Amino acid sequence: MKLSTFNLKNKTFKILHITLFAILISALILTNYFMNAGIRSQSKYIDYLVLLDFYEKLSEEYTQYTIKYTVLGDQEALESYKYLSNNKIRNNIIDQLYQLGITDREEQYIKKTIELCDKLRTKELEAINSKSQIVNLLSMQLDTTESEFMTDTYVSLSQQYKQTMIKLRNAITSRMSDEVTIKTSPLNKGFFIMTVIALFVPILVFNNLYKSQKLNRIIAEDRELQAATLKNIADGVIVVDTKGNIVLFNPAAEKITGFSVTKALGANINKVVDFMGDSKDFSLCKYNEVNSEINCPIKCSIDKPLRLTSSNNEEKIVEVKCSKIKTANEVTGVVYTLRDETEKVRIQDEMEKAKRLESLGLLAGGIAHDFNNTLTVIIGNLGLAKLYEYQGNTERIAYCLDEIDKETSKAQHITKQILTFARGGLPVKEVQSLYRIIKEASDSVFKNTTIDHAIVAPLADIKVDVDYGQMLHAFKNIFNNSLESFGCGAGKVSVNIIKSTTCDENEAINIIIKDNGTGIKEEDLPKIFDIYFTTKEGSQGLGLATTYKVITNHDGAIEAESKDGETIFTITLPIACKHKIKKKIQKPTNIIKSILVMDDEESITSVMTKYLTEYNYTVDTASNGETAIEKYKEKLQQGKTYDLVILDLTVPKGMGGEETMKELLKIDPNTKAIVASGYSNDTVLANYKDYGFQAILTKPYKPEDLIKTIKTL
Repeated sequence: MKLSTFNLKNKTFKILHITLFAILISALILTNYFMNAGIRSQSKYIDYLVLLDFYEKLSEEYTQYTIKYTVLGDQEALESYKYLSNNKIRNNIIDQLYQLGITDREEQYIKKTIELCDKLRTKELEAINSKSQIVNLLSMQLDTTESEFMTDTYVSLSQQYKQTMIKLRNAITSRMSDEVTIKTSPLNKGFFIMTVIALFVPILVFNNLYKSQKLNRIIAEDRELQAATLKNIADGVIVVDTKGNIVLFNPAAEKITGFSVTKALGANINKVVDFMGDSKDFSLCKYNEVNSEINCPIKCSIDKPLRLTSSNNEEKIVEVKCSKIKTANEVTGVVYTLRDETEKVRIQDEMEKAKRLESLGLLAGGIAHDFNNTLTVIIGNLGLAKLYEYQGNTERIAYCLDEIDKETSKAQHITKQILTFARGGLPVKEVQSLYRIIKEASDSVFKNTTIDHAIVAPLADIKVDVDYGQMLHAFKNIFNNSLESFGCGAGKVSVNIIKSTTCDENEAINIIIKDNGTGIKEEDLPKIFDIYFTTKEGSQGLGLATTYKVITNHDGAIEAESKDGETIFTITLPIACKHKIKKKIQKPTNIIKSILVMDDEESITSVMTKYLTEYNYTVDTASNGETAIEKYKEKLQQGKTYDLVILDLTVPKGMGGEETMKELLKIDPNTKAIVASGYSNDTVLANYKDYGFQAILTKPYKPEDLIKTIKTL
């Protein structure tokens, strides 16, 4: 009985050992299988990512070489582009992707990228061929404007390409992630792990060590590949840990920031990447001590370039992107990519300068044409007036003088429009009635026409802080545009003024002007505010451009839309609130008799003296501020004073109006003065009362304007 029991136990133990051994063998086989499957999938995923990185970088290289050749004339860039253009590298990458295996959807994305690449290359080759042909013909360096190829179409294609690459990368990432999860999931279920660990720990340790060494070799190879990639790409790559300290810093980042890798590693990223100017508020990484989280205030991507200062005080313009590194759903760091856009921005600035110079030449040509026409009429009528004087025909002389007066008004009109575009076009603001300005402008334009025009306003006394003359002219230009759109027929123009119910510093008012004329073509809408743009024969093309400049100079905005034969202009202007509206000051009762005129142009002082004398004023003149001060002192020594001083603001060879007024106020705090100038770029004209002046005269002005201004004092 004992023997049989022993034999039974022995047999049972044998069966148990055999069973355990079978379990061990099965566990080892299954573990080895699933681990190898996971490693193969992970390795395959890494291969995908490397190929996709090289594929995306290849397209960027095409663009960079095209820019360097077409804009900077870099012949080495052209050779590099030709080397890449045979598509061998691209085809090799795509072949390897197919060898790794792709789905139908991924294949569609690849075909889409090839299609977009070919379109981009076509645009680049057109720019390169254009550059090459012109260089062969002229044998000289081209202006940057001849090499501009980044059109809206090119930018759109480039964005489509990047979006398709993102979709392709996401599709492969999702598929491979699922594949790795599926192939390694049995390892996570633990249905035999406890048994194996309990009985055969040494074997499992050895096996895992072997697999770990193999995986480490793969990881080491991958790191070498990544290191080579990071070393050769043009973008700066910075990796930080959870405290914002730098753990990886590639050579491009050294070049951008000016920090060596030895100084950067371990340092906080905010000390290495130093933003400046309007980018100063951007902080790449903030570490939260409470919950140990990294906060990226720029949300890993921003829509404008940032300015930073390198360690050698060199200013750089960079595009910054970032992404959080997550391991098991925990943030372990952040990867930052810094792209140096300094050269690109410089090239864009040069292109803008070239465009501005082209516009300036166009403006100068238009001005010369308009003034020559005006001068021709003036000179012709002067000749006729002399002829009629010789004949004794006073009636015709008066007609000629009227024509000359009209032409000088045209010249004055052209000058005001030009000054609106120049630095001398700053508005001289005063609180005005908006309703009055719009009504005067509409009545002036639509007078003696069949146009039905109406103004709808909640209140008739809405106040705005504006330059009356400039704003009146701006609205006249809009109404003239409506009038011209009707041709010889009738039409309707409506003005709606929409106002808020409260008054604060940020309140604005909307003026909506509608007409039912011919409308504006959709392709012309973006250009209607451009200087000298016109679709009307004989038009100067300054009207709406002037209006745009006036509105923006008043901290306002203007937009235009046109649909179904209706044109709508929407103008936004800040409202002058009650605390800004000053009560009218009582006019002084003293009568002005003696006037001192200071201007460096003798012809101006001469005509002003003659005109003022005709109105029974006593006039003295001075060619500069020094002389004016001496004459004022002499007058005071005689126990008298000048009732009014008219000072030219700018005197090239002497003291100007601002300095002269300072000295006169020291001599006589009651000095009454008018400042005159052809420019309003100086803050003196825009804020003349702050400098002691009682009024301003903007050149050119008519004699009657001079008398009218004097009588208001």
